[in-house]
Amino acid sequence: MPPRRTAPLTRDEIFAAALAILDAEGFPALSMRRLAQELGVEAMSLYHHVRDKQALLGGVVELCLRTQAPAPPGPGAAWQDVVTEAFVAFRRTLVAHPNVLPVMAAHPPASGESMAAHVELPLRYFLANGVPQKDAARLLEALFALGFGHAMLTTNYKEMRGRGVPPVHFTEPSFAHSVRLLIDGYSGGKRGRRKPAPEPRTPRESASKKRASRH
Repeated sequence: MPPRRTAPLTRDEIFAAALAILDAEGFPALSMRRLAQELGVEAMSLYHHVRDKQALLGGVVELCLRTQAPAPPGPGAAWQDVVTEAFVAFRRTLVAHPNVLPVMAAHPPASGESMAAHVELPLRYFLANGVPQKDAARLLEALFALGFGHAMLTTNYKEMRGRGVPPVHFTEPSFAHSVRLLIDGYSGGKRGRRKPAPEPRTPRESASKKRASRH
C-alpha cells in the first residue's frame, strides 16, 4: 500500500490513477476505495474532487481523449484530412486503452475541449462543405460507430482469414481509409480547403456585431 500523502490531490492525478487501474486490471478492479489506496488518501477525500464514480469515469474518458488529441492541422490542409485525423485519434485512444472502451461507450465526449475536437469540428466541416444537416448527423453517427467497432476488433484480433479470399486486417491505415471513403461519399467527394462553419454566436456577440455594423 502506498504511504500516506501530504501533498494535495489534483483531478488529473485522480483520473490518471484510475486509468492506470483500468489499464492494468480492468473495470471490476476500480473502486473509490481502491483508488484512494493507490493515491495514499482516505476514500472520502476523493469526493472533494469528483462527485461520484460516474463523474470519475467521465473524467477518465476526457483524460484519454485529451492525451490522444490530434495535432493541429497544418496550413492548407484539406478538410477531409483534418476530420479523418480527428477520428483516427479517437480510435487510437480506444486501442491504447481497451478497458476504457466500454466506459467510453457510456460516457461520450462531454467537455468543451473533447466535444469541440470530436463532435463540433467535424460537423462544422461537413456543413461548410455541402453536407445537409441530417446527413451530417448520420455521418457523425457512422464514424463514431466505425471507431468503436474497429477498435474493439483491433484489440481482440488483428485479422480475419477465410478460404480463397484475402485476409482482413484491422489496422489504423485501413480505418483511416474507411473513414475517408465515408466522408467522400457523403460530401460528394468535394476536394477543397474550405474552413469549417463558424461557431454559433452567443446573443451578446450577435448584438455587438449588429451595433458595430451601424457605425
